[in-house]
Amino acid sequence: MAQPTSRSFYAGVFIISGLLMALQVLQARIFSVTTWYHLSFLVISIAMFGLTLGALYAHKEDEATQRQNYGTLMTEASARFGLFILLALIAQLRLPLAFAEALKTAIFLPLIAACTIPAYFYAGYVLSLAMTRAPFPSARTYGFDLLGAAAGCLLTLAVMEAIDAPSAVLLVSAAALLAARCFGPYEKKACGHLCPDRRCGGCS
Repeated sequence: MAQPTSRSFYAGVFIISGLLMALQVLQARIFSVTTWYHLSFLVISIAMFGLTLGALYAHKEDEATQRQNYGTLMTEASARFGLFILLALIAQLRLPLAFAEALKTAIFLPLIAACTIPAYFYAGYVLSLAMTRAPFPSARTYGFDLLGAAAGCLLTLAVMEAIDAPSAVLLVSAAALLAARCFGPYEKKACGHLCPDRRCGGCS
């Protein structure tokens, strides 16, 4: 099973970390418009909760299997990170939240949070595997993680000057799907499916 090179691996960590920070900034911007301004900071709590769940899930899985298949696992999780970003965007834009009645807010707020958490869960899972299961130096990996986070914040400020926040979130989703290829390119198997460097259930 092919694994990513060090260059593509670090590039993937850099991009995913940057996209993670960009997503938090953009979602806070959206929340500040669609609901009460002070609730925009709820995104930080949602992000930390999702990232923690992803890290705990990585810790509970079999370590030997993760070390052997870290490229495949990170590819799949990065792709799901991108897809669940779309779910979170739809929830934030379509589900009402700013109600005068506290009961309605108490119902819809957890629902929006539940739709937002999965994206952060998979981002946390990717970065946890990168730090603890990949065979590359963890200190260097963490360095690229920090650089990516800083770059993501700065780039987001520039992007928001050019386009609106929902459109920027769509770009983040697309970039996450592309970043997944850094950890293991999708190869066309005998079954005709595009699989992330391993056989799917329908492959012979």
